[in-house]
Amino acid sequence: MFRLPDSTMNFFYPTVRGEWTEEETLITNGRGAARAVQDTAKALLLSKQEGYFDRFASASDATVKTVLLGSRHFFGGPLPGYSSTGDRRAEQQAKYQAFTSTLLRMSRETQTSAVRFVFVGDGATVMTQIFEELAASVIYAVAAVGFILGYVWLQTGSLWLACASAAQILLTFPVTYLLYTTVMGYERIGIMNLMSLWAIAGIGVDDVFLLTEMFKHSRKESRASETTPDESSRLLADVANNRRATRQAHDRHAALTSALAEGSAAMLVTSLTTAASFYANAISRIPAVRGFGLWTGTLVVANYVLVLTFFASALSFYEANFRLCLPRWAASCYGLFGGQDCSTKAADPYPLSAGSYSMVALILGVAGSKPNPSFVPSESAGSSLISSAGTAEVAVKADAVRETSPILDPAFDLADPAAQAYMIRLCEWIEEQPDLVLYKDPPDCWMRRFRDWLASASGPAGVAFPVTNRTRFPELLVTWARQHGGRNFFGVSTVSNQVVWARMLLRSTIDWQSAGFVISQQEFPKWQAVVEHVKATAPSTLGSNPVQASDVWLRAFVEEEFVTGTALACAISVGAAFLTTLCFVQSIALAMFTAVAVGAILVTLLAFIVLSGSSLGVIEAIAVVCLVGLSIDAALHFAHGYIHAPVWLVEAADERAGLEPGEEPGSRLPDWAEAVARLGPRGARASFAMQKMGWPIVSSAITTAGASAFLLLTTIEILRVFGVILVFTLACSLVITIVGLSALLSVAGPRSTLCEACARGCRCVQRAPARASVG
Repeated sequence: MFRLPDSTMNFFYPTVRGEWTEEETLITNGRGAARAVQDTAKALLLSKQEGYFDRFASASDATVKTVLLGSRHFFGGPLPGYSSTGDRRAEQQAKYQAFTSTLLRMSRETQTSAVRFVFVGDGATVMTQIFEELAASVIYAVAAVGFILGYVWLQTGSLWLACASAAQILLTFPVTYLLYTTVMGYERIGIMNLMSLWAIAGIGVDDVFLLTEMFKHSRKESRASETTPDESSRLLADVANNRRATRQAHDRHAALTSALAEGSAAMLVTSLTTAASFYANAISRIPAVRGFGLWTGTLVVANYVLVLTFFASALSFYEANFRLCLPRWAASCYGLFGGQDCSTKAADPYPLSAGSYSMVALILGVAGSKPNPSFVPSESAGSSLISSAGTAEVAVKADAVRETSPILDPAFDLADPAAQAYMIRLCEWIEEQPDLVLYKDPPDCWMRRFRDWLASASGPAGVAFPVTNRTRFPELLVTWARQHGGRNFFGVSTVSNQVVWARMLLRSTIDWQSAGFVISQQEFPKWQAVVEHVKATAPSTLGSNPVQASDVWLRAFVEEEFVTGTALACAISVGAAFLTTLCFVQSIALAMFTAVAVGAILVTLLAFIVLSGSSLGVIEAIAVVCLVGLSIDAALHFAHGYIHAPVWLVEAADERAGLEPGEEPGSRLPDWAEAVARLGPRGARASFAMQKMGWPIVSSAITTAGASAFLLLTTIEILRVFGVILVFTLACSLVITIVGLSALLSVAGPRSTLCEACARGCRCVQRAPARASVG
């Protein structure tokens, strides 16, 4: 520590001298009565010492109202015993991190129900705090994985399948890490990427439930065709084919193949759309968001491949080796393969089993040979959301960025008396702008303080303001700064011994908690107008290009970039949902209905954010970007199930729709199919989609929401907000899909796909000449 703490405790305890003199110290013993403490805080507030309080602090005769009571401590290197900051840098960092960890622990131990200590820093300080908070949140990630494991076990009735699904989800991370570092060239993983665990958990479980549910329906449809083969005209056409189909229906391997053939298409639709929504962030100008989009999109692609290889192999292995006749406590297979005959011959192994296991082993070996994943270091531009805005547009809008070398104007000459006098006039003009600066905290007009010092007894004799001696002016200014702490307001060249830049620090009326879009569109132009005023009225010796800078501008424009990127990602996602649905289900109407459902989910989510009292800031934008892809899955799965209803079921529904009251159909169907067919062609498709896709959609939502509920317990704000928005989005997606989209398709859904319509048109064209010749 190389500077004294800048703390309100300086005024309560005499152990550390602050900026005030000994006579100005109001309380020399912090053990004074509460009334004395109130008087001290009130005196501090009224004397413009507002840096220790929040901007809305107020003092009355009775009490002082403030939310924050701040202190600042300055730390730096080299540490004692080291010659420079680069001398044994790792050792210095380790010692500093140990010190920071102790400081954080002490702050947590001393807080009470009424007082909370908030520790804010930068560099190694904030990284240490982040890592400690992340370590404390690991238990919630473990609990989320445990919840997924238990729920999948409950639904499938198989501990083997539950473990396989959890392993398949976890395997996506080494696969993605390998591609992320090798193919995409990233060397480190951003902290934002940790949120992808909950995103891929929902997507992975969704695919697992979809595949297992399709397998069950494949067996169900096969048993139905076996019991009533004479009820399908296509099966009656060839008895041999009917017997062959019946034998294949009993072969679970054939059922698995059928489920994979249909399930791979359904999962491909959602995987492509979800991955596209994440990859849309690759065009973001914020590196942290760009890396997050590439990482999570690759997770989705890896999950799709692993479901069709690794999990399908595990499902095949389970079917071939675990029997219902084994004790249920050992086999745990009663849920998925109920009614299994112990005498049935085991199914052949899945053809890709050996290859998928070999692929996983190879990937784990290659990924394990690479360096352990590490987070972006604190000095990297991608480590924080604010500093990662390294684009020219953001930098130009902010006009200046901290910790950069300023571009000096050779025409600047503060030794000019006119320039000195203008600095004071500028202070007076700004003080007359109540909408710019706090009335309780006027500009720190250091030039005015310098003028008063020249006129005081402690100042140099015989020197008036403005100083006309250009050679002596820098020396006088440096002397005053050393005595009164004004060295941060100007810079003196060591070469020319001239003042080469000067600045004024102002406390604005901007609420830093306002949305970035509000700040950038409403507040930033006001201060740009101040810059234009200075350009128009300042003497030429103050330079031709004055600038204004603030961290709040950088944060505001980064948030604006987040919001803009979020809007673009949402537009791309809805467009991708429409195009993907159109390609795979071959129905313009169904693609439009799906896009409407996705749009309704997004609008409801944005309304929830506004009604909850929040705004679309950085955290909300990140959550929306991540949840756009998740909100699409349910609608796409339902649309896929709707359009892929069995042809014989739709034809039966068409037949029953044309019957007169009391007229019996010419063919009989199983009870479940008969009830569905009575709903009409559209109703039959929607009912079939509900039976086939409804439970996987609900199970996926329950699993993801249950795992995300643990995020509500974390102390990291971005994870907590992400959990709230994720749970709401899943609930909203479930209701809109199951209730809204299903009802819409039952009433106005397409009766057939484009290919089916074209096929019917071709048949009509072929039959027309024959009818004409007969006539």
